[in-house]
Amino acid sequence: MTGLTAQQRAIAEELGILVQNSIAQTQKAATPITTTQLQDAAGVGLNQEIPSEFIDLVVDESVLLKRARGYRTRFRTGDLAKLDVQRYITESAEENGTSTETRAHTPGSVHYLNRKIRSQYDITGEAEEDNIEGPSGVNTILAALMKQVANDIETLGIEGDESVVGSDDYSRLVRSNDGWHVLTSAGTGTHIKNAGAKQVSWKLLSDMVKMLPTRYRGGNWQSRYAFVMSPNTHICLLDEFINRETGVGDAIWGGGANGLRPLGIPLVEVPLIPENLTVTGTDSTGTFIWLVDLRNFIYVIQRAIRMHREFIPRYDRMEFTVFQRCDFIIENTDAIVKATNVLVDPAAARYGA
Repeated sequence: MTGLTAQQRAIAEELGILVQNSIAQTQKAATPITTTQLQDAAGVGLNQEIPSEFIDLVVDESVLLKRARGYRTRFRTGDLAKLDVQRYITESAEENGTSTETRAHTPGSVHYLNRKIRSQYDITGEAEEDNIEGPSGVNTILAALMKQVANDIETLGIEGDESVVGSDDYSRLVRSNDGWHVLTSAGTGTHIKNAGAKQVSWKLLSDMVKMLPTRYRGGNWQSRYAFVMSPNTHICLLDEFINRETGVGDAIWGGGANGLRPLGIPLVEVPLIPENLTVTGTDSTGTFIWLVDLRNFIYVIQRAIRMHREFIPRYDRMEFTVFQRCDFIIENTDAIVKATNVLVDPAAARYGA
């Protein structure tokens, strides 16, 4: 099982998909491996270690999910309580005095509803036998499959939109659930900065910070927040940095070995943030930028993951299927600023220029 991580091997071994004689055994039995055969003694499905390892692998293969907050649950739906201590709970006090004024936190919660999704992949007998790597090629295929599952889940977390219609692969993925892009759109409580079909700039990032309510800018808040953007937006920002001619400007922008840190805030480049979004009032396409504490994004995972593998003799192929249920929620949209209508066209003017 060379080429696989320990987590990948554990999952593969549990499913039996890389055991050398697994196909022969399945053919001899003439029956597919079912979820019943994979249940534990209590009949509740795979043991909890394997689903946890699968979840960890999906998160580790991603960029954004590993920085978001993961919440694992056994329940399909529920509420996560959140604490919101309002300002001004202190007053003057006299010796031996008391007060009839009391304050308590504002109760609140955020609701989750896990949606069922399916990942599936087929490998034909010829693909297993004739690939350039020989029998070990199945390992490579499995590793690529797991990485694609991670990419799919991250894409769903970012671009998920239940209003999408269509039968193409992308539409069938993103319509499964609402992701953080939809959950931070206008009207959700997120602070929206319209970049006006311009490139990213220092001015844009500065204006985004100014929109973040000051109640969230206490202590070492810059270490918790990040500017989250697409790869080409990052390059556009680097281009502006390279063209700066002042040492003071370089000191403000630069983060040394840690990369750019505009206003002391790190940048997170997320390859799966889309750059083909409609830009209002133009024929161009663009993207968005988040200013967010990424722990504000919550990835809810229901741990009852179902994994199946089945050999279909009539077609001489192995079918791999994984079912999981998850949701993407936000604890506090008021603590997020989002720049929209950002172009990645290097010929476009910069915001504020």
